[in-house]
Amino acid sequence: MKPTVSCIIPAYNESRLQVLSALHSVIKSSYPVSEIVVVDDGSKDPSIKEAVDEARAISDVDIVYFRKENAGPAAARNAGAALAKYEWLAFLDADDIYLENGLRAKVDFLISNSSDKLGGVYGRFLWSDTGKEQKFIAGLAVTADWVGVAGKSPGGLPAYLIRKEAFDDVGGFDPTLKFNEDFDLLLRMLSMGYVFYGVQEPGFIRVINHDSLTRSDVLKSLGAGREFLRKAFHEGLLSKREVFRRYMLNYLSVVRFWFRFVVRGRR
Repeated sequence: MKPTVSCIIPAYNESRLQVLSALHSVIKSSYPVSEIVVVDDGSKDPSIKEAVDEARAISDVDIVYFRKENAGPAAARNAGAALAKYEWLAFLDADDIYLENGLRAKVDFLISNSSDKLGGVYGRFLWSDTGKEQKFIAGLAVTADWVGVAGKSPGGLPAYLIRKEAFDDVGGFDPTLKFNEDFDLLLRMLSMGYVFYGVQEPGFIRVINHDSLTRSDVLKSLGAGREFLRKAFHEGLLSKREVFRRYMLNYLSVVRFWFRFVVRGRR
């Protein structure tokens, strides 16, 4: 049997056109998804529901709409996964765009590499601002210290096709983390013996969003990143050497931020 896929799209205050564009990109996938689950994380207006209604009118794909109180992206993705009915989970942020053949390349890998311990397959992606392809290693089993490292393996879930059974096995996302919750999920799956491989085909366009936590509040995102690293250290999800390396990069980012702030203040 061909693998069946539920695509989960968490959304919060994105515009109708943004959500509709994301939905259209999934609907046009050359490997059809079995359903799309849109989780409205307590948006302030009806734009997301309107986009879902418009997409339903032009597509035969089953599109589920679920609205909940705002609790952040991790909780929204968990809610979507709980509603999903099919064996593989694809995650897409509401402001990103799926590429037509990205899902098919991952499914082709699944068909030729069946294993109960295969936790997922990742692909590359394109940056919206430059059009450049973000490359990762393909063909080798992922190690924990690779997760989220440019040129090794992605940390963001939109790059992956995830086995639902494995997702449920580790309890989904940790909603207490406000940053790198994707990394944490993948590392916990690896720690339980699940394996991941990559394919070379880009799967989606990562749209640069200047209102995101990472870009709009640098210090807050760096602080949340350290919370993830503390958890990774205490639970042994990363090697001690890798935790130290990432802590140092985080610290240097803080120093660079304050240096730029001071330099601007003196001008």
